[in-house]
Amino acid sequence: MITGYSIGQALHEGTLSFHDLTTPASHLRLPPLSPDLRYLLALSKEFLQGDPPNETRRQQLLLDSYRDQTLLVGPQTERVVGLLEAALEPQKPLTTTFSDSDIEPDPTSPDLPSLARQVWEDSRKQAAGSGGLKRSLLAPFFFFNHPKRLAQETLALCAQTHPDPRCLDASLFASRLLRMLLLDQWREHRHTALCLVGIGPTVTQAIQSAPMLPLQALDPNGYVVTSLQAAYRTLLLHDPPHLRLIALLQRKGPYPTLGLVAGAFLGALFGPHAFPRSWSALLPASSAWYAIAHTLPSPEPST
Repeated sequence: MITGYSIGQALHEGTLSFHDLTTPASHLRLPPLSPDLRYLLALSKEFLQGDPPNETRRQQLLLDSYRDQTLLVGPQTERVVGLLEAALEPQKPLTTTFSDSDIEPDPTSPDLPSLARQVWEDSRKQAAGSGGLKRSLLAPFFFFNHPKRLAQETLALCAQTHPDPRCLDASLFASRLLRMLLLDQWREHRHTALCLVGIGPTVTQAIQSAPMLPLQALDPNGYVVTSLQAAYRTLLLHDPPHLRLIALLQRKGPYPTLGLVAGAFLGALFGPHAFPRSWSALLPASSAWYAIAHTLPSPEPST
């Protein structure tokens, strides 16, 4: 998951080429720790301490990770973080009006989901980026043995910035699928049906149509549904996992997002050594990620 994101980030920044992925060189520059990875790393450490952090703590982690950042921050997330920062500083006027909201957020105690919903409504309910999906992918690795808790954590993480129903559906589907992959309960496309129970028609249709479309026909344009569909399609290929990821990223689109989502799926399906060891050179904060990976309990098949 993190390796896939780092590969995508390096491709996005131009410090890595597709040729480098097959013949990696020692001079490749490490990508910096992006806001997304900074947040995932901070949240992982919190989860490992026991109970998940409360809403106030998550709000602070989000602010610390994304404030004053310009690197790979989606417009929806950037807008929500800006409103959150303004709400926490009473002397700084809010950067939007809340004419459509019954209750304005209290500057001393802002409600993050309400801020996210306001940004979504201001976009005429068109904002359906992939930021919420990327952050919620962490939940299955900590709650795979607790389906109800997994759903709660997934939706809470997504709704922090992306309350669009399509975003929530995509995140919930991805969490369910990752759980099946981690528990070795997925073998082929027909097993995916269980992950689509209660999921809206937009995400359902995208996933159900995936086997009928070649990877070259997909258009991962940053929209959460197309990104999810393209990442899911890599599970249905027959190449080694690293070649599947390369083929997906060659479709262009949002390299870091596709790398993270497809990397999570392929890593869960094939295990921690799904990708070449040489790719780990592109992993920022690698010692911290490896420590977290070795701390997580092994999945136990549910009865």
